[in-house]
Amino acid sequence: MPLEAALLVISVFVAFQGIFILVLMSQCKFIITTPEGITFVNPLLPFIRTTKKWADYDYFQIVQESSTWSSYEAVWLIKDDKLNQRISSFYYSNYAEIVESIKAENRGQLEINQYRQLLCWFGQKIHN
Repeated sequence: MPLEAALLVISVFVAFQGIFILVLMSQCKFIITTPEGITFVNPLLPFIRTTKKWADYDYFQIVQESSTWSSYEAVWLIKDDKLNQRISSFYYSNYAEIVESIKAENRGQLEINQYRQLLCWFGQKIHN
């Protein structure tokens, strides 16, 4: 195998590993809930923490998110009609406990298709 081809294969492999780590860091966090608020802790860099008070969110809604093989429930914590934080049952085995401990207003199920969900992930308002 020529050196250029080997470098290309290694570069692609490292790029995929980098993408995997970024997704893990952004989506799969340790969650600590208290009566006062919620703390998100990065699993790879535990000194990176985000703490929010329940008053920082206007309300939350339950959303059905789907993949190619299955469907998952997710909690969307919403501020100013925009998605602020998302907690998916795909990532957390204690998802039901997390949902019970949320002290923001529960507005129930949000019926939204997968394309609109993607737009909301990137900042579009949930309710127009």
